[in-house]
Amino acid sequence: MIPSPIDDPEAWDTLAIGGLPFTGAFEFTGDVLTRKLDRRHSAGRDGARIRDKGYDLAEITLKLSLWEPAHFSELEALVRLLFPRGADVARRAAYACAHPALALAGISEVYAKKMGALAQSSPTLWTTEIALVEYRAEAQTARSRSRTVQQRPDLGANATAFTGTEPAPPAAATPPSAAGAADPD
Repeated sequence: MIPSPIDDPEAWDTLAIGGLPFTGAFEFTGDVLTRKLDRRHSAGRDGARIRDKGYDLAEITLKLSLWEPAHFSELEALVRLLFPRGADVARRAAYACAHPALALAGISEVYAKKMGALAQSSPTLWTTEIALVEYRAEAQTARSRSRTVQQRPDLGANATAFTGTEPAPPAAATPPSAAGAADPD
């Protein structure tokens, strides 16, 4: 059950991505639910038929505001998690983000797309924005299954009459040729 922002505001004031908390101020913006619609227009007619092709991935902007040294340390940890440097692409991953605003739309994991520069808004307030994309694990596994190269079956593991484990039958005697064979009697 998703907590109500009216009954449980503390749940809405807590942010953690990949298990790392951020205690400064934050705000999610963007469309969290967008349908992919195919509009089919008929020539010479007004309007269109609509085909619903499912939901598009949510593009979310997370604005972070910091004013204490602890907030900056938390931001550094988030940046190291979301935007790892180096050649190891396996470290680039989606992370859990269990916030009620996202849970309302069925979003539980996000993938970081880009981050803006840290900017000073006032003498003691600094802000940055991180662009996030919804991550759906089931969509990733369905895609990888369709593109997985199937391995060749191990035919040697099949038990058949032609496994090559039986000795070959003895060679039959060569029949005498019809042209010069004499009868021994």
